[in-house]
Amino acid sequence: MVILFILKVFGILLSFVVLLLLFVPFTYCVAARKHKDTHIKAGVSWLFGLLGFTFSKKNWNKSQLYIRLLKIKFSVINSNTKKLHLKVDSKYQKKDKLPQNNVRFLDKNFLKPIMKALKELFYHIKPKRFKLEGRYGFEDPFYTGVALASFNIMRPLFINYNVNVCPVFEDEILEGNFLIKGRLILIAVMVIAIKTLFNKNVRKILFSKEEKAYVN
Repeated sequence: MVILFILKVFGILLSFVVLLLLFVPFTYCVAARKHKDTHIKAGVSWLFGLLGFTFSKKNWNKSQLYIRLLKIKFSVINSNTKKLHLKVDSKYQKKDKLPQNNVRFLDKNFLKPIMKALKELFYHIKPKRFKLEGRYGFEDPFYTGVALASFNIMRPLFINYNVNVCPVFEDEILEGNFLIKGRLILIAVMVIAIKTLFNKNVRKILFSKEEKAYVN
């Protein structure tokens, strides 16, 4: 009887914690910069800052992760490893570039539900601050055009924010600054994600092992 009572109490407490996680808002802040160097910093807090974490990464070789519990900070990851340089034969470099291996994500049947999900997510989180500026371009100008069209679909969401993104059709480039700060409710994000994953076109692209282009 005692064991059953303990299990019952544990189950009630667990259910209460799950409900808190799903319905109590999280505050978040993500900042990224990519020019000559790359720097990413992200933070999430919950329950008025009693719980949270902060993650930062610089130049892809230095990572730091701190977890905050009852306003006490604990270091989980604090690495500073030397960056590895791999020598690759120049005749293979073009063929193996990342954009060519991921052009299936620019398929219009994939982009349409993804754009819809991003709109719903953006309306939900309603960031207090949002800043996006920079330049982008793919090796093939066609994919740069597809990315530009997708961005234009999202443009009405950014009317009240500082957004200035320019396509570059003559070169392959990705550089700029990004900042977003606000709050979200986990259950709403989960509903949007699950609804999007139920789309057959999204599942087909996400779980495809092929690396060929799917753009129609």
